[in-house]
Amino acid sequence: MVATSDNRAYNKITKNIVALFNETTYKGHNVNGMLTLSENIADLGGLTISLDALQEVIKEKRLSDKEKKQEYIDFFTSYAVSWRIKEKREASLQGLILDRHAPAPMRVNLVVSQLQEWYDAFDIKDDNELYIPPEKRITIF
Repeated sequence: MVATSDNRAYNKITKNIVALFNETTYKGHNVNGMLTLSENIADLGGLTISLDALQEVIKEKRLSDKEKKQEYIDFFTSYAVSWRIKEKREASLQGLILDRHAPAPMRVNLVVSQLQEWYDAFDIKDDNELYIPPEKRITIF
């Protein structure tokens, strides 16, 4: 049985994820944060777990600060590249209505912007359009 406090915490996190995606537009239309919720949780959770694994490797290798930064750059760049897609506008708009997956750019930008390591890797400051204040970032695990 799930503890009531665990359920409340989960509901708060999921409410924040829904709001984050609802507030986002793609090709002039809003993303449906409720429709895409399960996949958005999976993307954020999966990337967080992968990042944890990278951090373990970095510790084992005893990398310099410069080498660590490059590992993070490579990690986030690889993640972004994995979501490259080219599709017609009509297919994109249909996906906003029917697909349980958020559009690929949102699956990258809204997920990486939750992770401090991304900010550090690319020297993202508060004047960047993807910047989210630390206290508003969503953490699944």
